[in-house]
Amino acid sequence: MNPMKRTPAGKTFLSRKRNLVIPLLLLAAGYIAYSNSFHCSFHWDDIPAIVDNEAVRSGDAFAQLSTWADINFRPLSMFTFFLNWQSGGSVVWPFHLVNFLFHIATSILVFYLTRYTVQLVLPDNRLEKRLVTAAALFAALLFLLHPVQT
Repeated sequence: MNPMKRTPAGKTFLSRKRNLVIPLLLLAAGYIAYSNSFHCSFHWDDIPAIVDNEAVRSGDAFAQLSTWADINFRPLSMFTFFLNWQSGGSVVWPFHLVNFLFHIATSILVFYLTRYTVQLVLPDNRLEKRLVTAAALFAALLFLLHPVQT
């Protein structure tokens, strides 16, 4: 295939490949930073929030609409904890894996949202696309790797 040949959407083969580099880079950086957490035990607030939490163990609370409306309960987090508990009980690494995958996906979204926002704010000729991509990558890496995330 000719790398410069345009597809019907107008993207070259090389530009489509380049679109995979950023998510893979974020995945690699996240794995390097967080891979040591997959074999840890539950700590601190994990015991009351997951192990001793009846809603996570039984799942009855998720059938009530009021559970989903209570943001202090963190219903989406608790629901993923419930699904993890149902699939593996108190085995810790699936909890860490799901959390890791959500964090990677959110970092990828931060990259694309930042790049889109910068391109909206600045006219096309003010910044090169490389600089916009670099700024968006920096924002995504900061979100992904900053110690406050742990």
